[in-house]
Amino acid sequence: MKNRSLRFLKILPLLLALCFFFQTNATGAPDHIVFVIAEDEYLANESLPKFAKSHLSDENEFKTTFLIQNSKNKYSIPWMEKLKEADLVVLYVRRRSLPNAD
Repeated sequence: MKNRSLRFLKILPLLLALCFFFQTNATGAPDHIVFVIAEDEYLANESLPKFAKSHLSDENEFKTTFLIQNSKNKYSIPWMEKLKEADLVVLYVRRRSLPNAD
């Protein structure tokens, strides 16, 4: 478990840097960050939402959305059409092939 946490901590500075360089869009609405999470080993579906809640949603007024793999079918990620609304997409996907778009 300790190694998994250390690996995740390595990407935190990158995520923070991206967020601080992000500027509010012309409409004044908060920027929309969509996280796509599909992996079974590093518990990103638990740690990334906690990270976003503590560092993105409250302080910097970013709108955050999480697309997490279906628990019954790991090759399915519901609500992928939300990517069209995103200003920034963070992919945390490991060894997945997604079905073709309809």
